[in-house]
Amino acid sequence: MNEFTKLRGRPKIRKVKIVSENQLKLFWTEVEGADKYAVLRRDEPDGEFMRIKWKKKLAFTDTVEPNKTYWYKIQAFKRLEGKKTSTRDSGTRAAIISEIEPPVNLQAVADAKSITVTWDKDPKAVAYIVSRRNDFFSQTLPVKRVKKPTFTDKKVVSGQVYHYCVQCVYADGENEKQGKFSPKVHAVCLDSGKILGYKTSGRTTSFALRLVAGADGYILERGESKDGEFTEIARTESNLELTFKDKAPSHFKTYFYRVRSYRSVKEEMFISDSSEEVVVKTK
Repeated sequence: MNEFTKLRGRPKIRKVKIVSENQLKLFWTEVEGADKYAVLRRDEPDGEFMRIKWKKKLAFTDTVEPNKTYWYKIQAFKRLEGKKTSTRDSGTRAAIISEIEPPVNLQAVADAKSITVTWDKDPKAVAYIVSRRNDFFSQTLPVKRVKKPTFTDKKVVSGQVYHYCVQCVYADGENEKQGKFSPKVHAVCLDSGKILGYKTSGRTTSFALRLVAGADGYILERGESKDGEFTEIARTESNLELTFKDKAPSHFKTYFYRVRSYRSVKEEMFISDSSEEVVVKTK
């Protein structure tokens, strides 16, 4: 029989299900050794989380107002030597009961310093609420209310994956109604990096690169003219691998080189824009 001296891990909210016109049901994962779980709820985007229920089971049905967004967290607890010990909170999960459909055709496009999210305009919407989750905090939180179907996020970190979803806001007399959350889209900001220097010996050129925070590695490309086609000639497997060597096809010929950084997230590849070209003449 296992003896638990402390709780390990933390619960995770698996899903939130709408069970009636004013009830939401939460389901979360088990934490081994936990005696009970605390359900915490926040009613406003910048409000405080309050404990609303203790549960021994891994589910809870909450009665809420329709067309209003709520945010939930779960904590696991165990009594040890007369004192309660708890895990960290689960990630935050937002939920709403609404008949208003979310906007469609969300797209997220990143450059080196920002991510722009766009979606199709809803003719009935008076505004949109954009929410964001990043992998570090694992919380979906509102970041901006906008009137047009676009949002540019400049508060981003290179190499970090950001996930976005959007809600429509409809006017209802003097009040407003918030719509369902759209499916999430994600993007990564990546600096392209830079070729800091190079040294040529015959047809072989050695390159030194600048480190790009958050990148998984770098791609070196070569072209025979500044505006012509570039071909990938090498790829590193680490962002600390900052040197390349290339043996060009011909002596006494001018070549153009540039670099890109990349990051792989769940089998999806994010590649930066290209750096400025450097001109190399072989010997």
